[in-house]
Amino acid sequence: MKIRIFVNVMPHPELLDPQGKATHAALQQLGFEAISKTRIGKRIYLEIDAPDADQALELARKAAQQLLVNPVVETFDLELLED
Repeated sequence: MKIRIFVNVMPHPELLDPQGKATHAALQQLGFEAISKTRIGKRIYLEIDAPDADQALELARKAAQQLLVNPVVETFDLELLED
């Protein structure tokens, strides 16, 4: 069974995010004053062959912890895609 999962990665909230800050400044200059904060992360799509969603999520969690995320500066969550 093919199970689709997104790994959503963001910098820790207490860390500076220069890319987010620069993007926020540009949005303000373009007139988007209602946007009060901008942070930039990454979204990784995984398609996993597993017998069920629980096993796929566990595999995605291990992949994130071992390779996809730097735990010193980033956090992550997993998003299971429903068909």
